[in-house]
Amino acid sequence: MQIPGNVIATADDLGLKPSVNQAILYCFKQGYINSTSFLTNTIYFEETASLIHENPSINNIGVHINLADGRQAANLPR
Repeated sequence: MQIPGNVIATADDLGLKPSVNQAILYCFKQGYINSTSFLTNTIYFEETASLIHENPSINNIGVHINLADGRQAANLPR
């Protein structure tokens, strides 16, 4: 499947959990998507970062800003 050059097909929540990561990797390899957003404040951050480095088909990665769930990303005063 070829995505037209003027279309961004994004899979959300890369890093949420291993099964989501594998589904997104599959979609990249099949050409179903051409972009993803990396949810960086989960317990799977290191595993997901390794997956990205090991699979050049995962490209066009944005940062998924998550303010509601997961680990705190910074020490900010409340």
